[in-house]
Amino acid sequence: MRLLDELNSRLRADEDAAVAALAEAQRELRAAAAMQPRPDEWIPLASVPVLLDREEVELLGEASRELTAAVRSDPAVALYGDIDTALEELRTPAPLRPFVRAEIPHEVELSRSDFLLGSDGWQANEINICAGLGGLLVEDYDACFSRRPLRDLLAAGGCRARTPMDLLARAVHRRCEKLAGGDGRPVLAVVDWEGYDVAYLRDHVRMAELFAARGFETVVCHHRELRYEHGRLRLRGRPVDVVHREFLLEDMPQDPDSARPVLDAAVDGAVVLTTGFRAEWQAQKVTFGLLHQAARRGLLSPAAAELVRRRIPETWLLTPEALADGEAAFGAHTDLVLKPSIGSLSQGVRLGADMDEGEFRSALRAAAENLDAPHVLQRLIPPGTVPFPHLNDARDALSFPATQVSIGFFVVDGEPAGAWSKVCPRSVPTIIHHHNGGQWGSVRYPDGPRAAGRTGQDGGRRW
Repeated sequence: MRLLDELNSRLRADEDAAVAALAEAQRELRAAAAMQPRPDEWIPLASVPVLLDREEVELLGEASRELTAAVRSDPAVALYGDIDTALEELRTPAPLRPFVRAEIPHEVELSRSDFLLGSDGWQANEINICAGLGGLLVEDYDACFSRRPLRDLLAAGGCRARTPMDLLARAVHRRCEKLAGGDGRPVLAVVDWEGYDVAYLRDHVRMAELFAARGFETVVCHHRELRYEHGRLRLRGRPVDVVHREFLLEDMPQDPDSARPVLDAAVDGAVVLTTGFRAEWQAQKVTFGLLHQAARRGLLSPAAAELVRRRIPETWLLTPEALADGEAAFGAHTDLVLKPSIGSLSQGVRLGADMDEGEFRSALRAAAENLDAPHVLQRLIPPGTVPFPHLNDARDALSFPATQVSIGFFVVDGEPAGAWSKVCPRSVPTIIHHHNGGQWGSVRYPDGPRAAGRTGQDGGRRW
């Protein structure tokens, strides 16, 4: 990370000025409530954006695009033969299955692939394909670093920030051109599950503002406020053209029928949907395990198979049968991570390294027997670290602790669309979450051509 090293050197060269500038940026971030989804808690923000070298951006951009394409190729159906068998084998809750089966004609595909800098290089931690992605509001963070002197420090090497909202808005506008009866600025609804719309109202209002600045009429609502009548999805009688779907599959099992207006309108092509239910299901945590199986059976392209081999940790669907040969078959518990297959915000994730062996094995058995909430077991990515600037507000001091770095790269309709970052000043394996010292931020990198992998003699890309 040459550009980050150069930034560290510039900050060290005049530390007093650096502390003053970074402290002012933190004050502006707090005043703007930048990237804060909820009013009842403050998520710490990184002292500076992560600067990536061109080579790293090309690798991560191409890997994100290739990973999204591999997931969307539906490895579950390729392995199990048809969607119904795949739904059964992957223990998908029955109430969700009609939504997963549905075909959506006007869907915008938005994904974020998360890569952790491991001891052996960048490794994929997970992929999410949905509209409710953390990091979409990253431009609010970057706006606080756009003024001098920080602007000049961060612009070294031609680095600049990209916002995923630009490509996302353009993709939604293109889909709106296919709708029947549209007139003027499309009406876009930011829709969450009833109840969550209150907790995340600030986040949703800001999302609506960013879409409004890009040519949409916008509203914010919960899913029960929508009606599908006379061929149009409506909010209190007003036609809606686009649903930016913030609610997730994990929200739905208790009352899926209440989301039928959104589903029916999307299936009929009456609205543009970001993103479809099948796409979200395809990106559940067990998909990494499916990709490994598909690669071993020759069901992936050479480039995708090489990506899986080099960048994706082994993952297994946790079932009583999987544990029948003994839990030790998966290796030392300190090298394993337990995750809900359908979930978000790191909820329910357990690191074996944080638990004694007996406690972790008990958690595995309980998860394997929980038929209503499938879990996966994943090989731990041993973290690598880099020196990263950390401002101590209380002491007006700047330090450069060994820090773990995670980059989430957005892809919209197959095109890399910018990134956000999470950093954590710890060297031991940890979940990079704000409760564990994690900090959110942005990513800056040099201008350059469209990210592309390096082509090897076998025609595949070298990862």
